[in-house]
Amino acid sequence: MVRELFNPDGTLHSRDTRFFITSLKLDEVSSGALLQKTRDHWQVENNLHWMKDRFWEEDKHYIKWSGKVFITLTNMAVSLLYSMQSANDSIRATAEDMQFEPQRMLQILGFQVE
Repeated sequence: MVRELFNPDGTLHSRDTRFFITSLKLDEVSSGALLQKTRDHWQVENNLHWMKDRFWEEDKHYIKWSGKVFITLTNMAVSLLYSMQSANDSIRATAEDMQFEPQRMLQILGFQVE
């Protein structure tokens, strides 16, 4: 796959060729479907993993015995943030709102807050 990056003025900044390995057979998938599968894979990396590293610095943690627990908790937190996100807010704004208003977060999750 050839990737081209353009400057804001429309001039070509860089061009490179990317190679991918797949176990799919040529007669099982079209080139367009393979391209979509590749984009879907990187969407997970760009959305979920980037956010987890940005907010919780997951890549900096060195956790041996509790690593799966930590990953599960951060995955749950990201899922909750997406479910609480309003149409006009970024995920970061949603996270900050929940940080500063924990009672509101608990109410959204269905807990009784007194």
